[in-house]
Amino acid sequence: MPQEKQKATNAKSNLLSKRNVKNKEDNKHKMIDKIKFSEPSGLTTNELCKIMDCTRETIRRLGNELIKEKKIIKTGRFGHYHINKEFASTNTALQGKLFRRPALSQMLELSYYKTIPRDKEKESYFESSESFNEKDFSKENKVFNVILEWASTKNNNNLDLSHPEITLEEKIKEKILNFTMKIGLLITYIMIESVKPIDKTTVNEKEKLKLAELWIKNSIDLYEIYREFQDIVKAIERTKTVENNNMIKVYDTKENEYVLKDKDEFTKNYLIDIYKKIWPFTFEILNDNRKENIDQIEKFFDKTPKEFDQYNKMLKESTIKIQKKVEKRKKNKSKEN
Repeated sequence: MPQEKQKATNAKSNLLSKRNVKNKEDNKHKMIDKIKFSEPSGLTTNELCKIMDCTRETIRRLGNELIKEKKIIKTGRFGHYHINKEFASTNTALQGKLFRRPALSQMLELSYYKTIPRDKEKESYFESSESFNEKDFSKENKVFNVILEWASTKNNNNLDLSHPEITLEEKIKEKILNFTMKIGLLITYIMIESVKPIDKTTVNEKEKLKLAELWIKNSIDLYEIYREFQDIVKAIERTKTVENNNMIKVYDTKENEYVLKDKDEFTKNYLIDIYKKIWPFTFEILNDNRKENIDQIEKFFDKTPKEFDQYNKMLKESTIKIQKKVEKRKKNKSKEN
């Protein structure tokens, strides 16, 4: 009995020790994150205490370890913590995170496509628009604008060109085209940079892949992109009266009256309709894949417990067969040697 108790105590102690190590490493990563986003001003011990909700002693201890690891530096006894230049210049993940926020925010400030009111002259409208105030950028956008205007009008028979005002549909089309261009261009640039994300000659293919993976993971935040996409969603929802339980009032042309519809379903269908008008072929490819995906889920999960057991048994037997084949090959190779 005493031996069993001792084993249980040791196991518990080891578990706590592992948790403490993990918590410490997590806090060190968090501290690096907070410091890098504060650059070039850096952060003091007091500022880090408030941000990380830690004691001064904890910050000092973590700071000293990170200084020894040459990941951060401290300017004087009562100075600021900064990222170590050598660590920053060779750390792909860090560079990706530093690039991510400013790159996305600056891209979102640009306008690649602008709906032109039908009562305006195209040239004068481009020149007076704040989004097209730079000469070179304006030239690029004018060409792009003409192509997209032709493509979207060609696939959109519902636009009434006799009205000079810009409709809600055109406004959303403008937002979708801009969003697509901005995110597409940003991701393309990130992919180009992934070929050699840091100034270091790398021969090992595994190391190259690891560097590229770290760069891509840290330079793209899909949730940040999703939050920006919500601007388009809200632009549609703002035009409708929201009732209780996520329902909105929509005018039904067949019934000639207002009806209640699910807000998210209406917004999604509205966006799908515009996407189809701008990129009909692309939509067809993606939508077919999505339907196949849903069909596969329904077919796979529409099984009884007995059918699931049979499937798992078959999978296990198949795995065992493969393992036996591998072992047999190994034995034959060893005999040959």
